Amino acid sequence: MLVNILGIDTEDIGKPFNERPYTCENIGDRLWLWVNKRTGKAVITGDEGNGWCIPLIIGNSVEEVLKEYIKHPEKTKPKFTNILEALIYIDSKT
Repeated sequence: MLVNILGIDTEDIGKPFNERPYTCENIGDRLWLWVNKRTGKAVITGDEGNGWCIPLIIGNSVEEVLKEYIKHPEKTKPKFTNILEALIYIDSKT
């Protein structure tokens, strides 16, 4: 998914860190900032703890995604703080 969002060639993923056309930095608890070095396009993702990164904020630059993050920090917070809350919510929808 990040390959498509950032416009990265899948062949570039296995390259050594200094040769990759993107950067990835931890910016908070389970939050990561991914940037395409060529285009500047940026994505803030949430790490779900299972090896998958979920895109939370997408923008055309680091500045754009950080402004959105500062303006709407709730976009990076988990919807539920515990499993019981999630189960109650899901049960109420069925």
